[in-house]
Amino acid sequence: MRLCADTDRQATLFIVERDDALRERLSRSLLELGHPVYGVRSGQGVLRRVKETEDPVLVLNGLAPRDGLAGLRSLVEALPRAPILALLHENDTRTVVEAMRLGACGCLVDPVEDEDLRGAVRQALANRSTAGSQGPAVWRGVLDQLRPEMERIAVTEVPVLVQGETGVGKEVVARQIHATSRRAKRPFVKVHCAALPHSLLESELFGYEKGAFTGANESKPGRFEMAHRGTIFLDEIGEMTPDLQAKLLQVLQDGTFSRLGSYEDRKVDVRVVCATHRDLEAMIEDGTFRADLYYRINVVTFAVPPLRARRDEVRPLLDAFLHRYASLYAKPVPSLDAQLLSVLEHYSFPGNVRELENMAKRLVAFQDSRHLLRELREPASSAREAQETLERIVQELEESAGHVPLLEVGRRAASEAERYAVRRGLDQTGWNRRRTARLLHVSYSTLLQKIRDLELATADETSPAAT
Repeated sequence: MRLCADTDRQATLFIVERDDALRERLSRSLLELGHPVYGVRSGQGVLRRVKETEDPVLVLNGLAPRDGLAGLRSLVEALPRAPILALLHENDTRTVVEAMRLGACGCLVDPVEDEDLRGAVRQALANRSTAGSQGPAVWRGVLDQLRPEMERIAVTEVPVLVQGETGVGKEVVARQIHATSRRAKRPFVKVHCAALPHSLLESELFGYEKGAFTGANESKPGRFEMAHRGTIFLDEIGEMTPDLQAKLLQVLQDGTFSRLGSYEDRKVDVRVVCATHRDLEAMIEDGTFRADLYYRINVVTFAVPPLRARRDEVRPLLDAFLHRYASLYAKPVPSLDAQLLSVLEHYSFPGNVRELENMAKRLVAFQDSRHLLRELREPASSAREAQETLERIVQELEESAGHVPLLEVGRRAASEAERYAVRRGLDQTGWNRRRTARLLHVSYSTLLQKIRDLELATADETSPAAT
């Protein structure tokens, strides 16, 4: 089994746990992944064995009752490029937050189901390919274009704005900015501003105190606190509401904020990297984005070109995704026929790298390229069919000389246009309904209803991406 596309070496898994029985049980579970597994009683055991191997490393670190966090800190500092999962013996929110602050890529709470354990390890290994300090080889094209500017700002703490279409890889650039900075060994915390409603986004960013609202049964720290001394990545900042923008501006100005339900100011040391696919200057003109915040986050700007302008990266990226998901799904890497590669050479990739990644998932899941090839050829024919349908409606209006009610004609035309827009959105995301809903700016339930009303549900529903 291969770890990821940029290396042919297997990862070595280390389990740090003082409890002999628990360590043995975890080892047996992880051996099923096909990687070498070593169980040790302390972090020093990991470091001694790491010197004997050049293979990539993942550490599952059990947090001991008294000095577990200190041990985690030592491992993160000694192995800055290794994914480290923290294993808690009791579900304690403060310990989880502190472990993430220190650099753990995830936290598990014992007792943990075998499948959950193996899934967390698979995901940590897959994510490693986009978080390495040198950047994955398949991204070298776009990263090499931006690297000189990244190196110039590496020693600064200025905010950065990453711009580009949806799905181009803005998060990869943000992670590389973090990896080349002085904060590289500190947490990188991502917040997707478009994925949460305003009320939840505010509590996610700044946290809340017990009793701040109905259901707030205990205090919770926010993402800014989790990113202390590290980097916070605010993806799709253009979706943030103006009143929340004002609170973010305060953090950028003086590094202070208050949790929901509290009047106490909290101080954080955080480097802010933002990303958006929207035209923020146009939003300033419309009054939906604050000009003062724009000038705060726009100190340094990186523009990431769309995938159609980086065609030399399509094949390396596709190969990388195929190997990654073949490993995750425990399936062979599918072969690519010449017909599919020829179509991809001229495909416009409206969904950019994210769309290409979904294609790879489906190729691995189905082990057959005919299904994808048929869909790639459909958009052009679907557009022609939509145009022909609209022309027929217009012709019907002309021939009926007013006998067909204008409202009915408008309803039919709107329905056909809506059908085409929804189908196009689904095609762009590989029939991932949640991403399609975000792409079309509708709720998930609304999209599901539209799919039913427009009779678009097809065999695609069997795809693993159709969720």
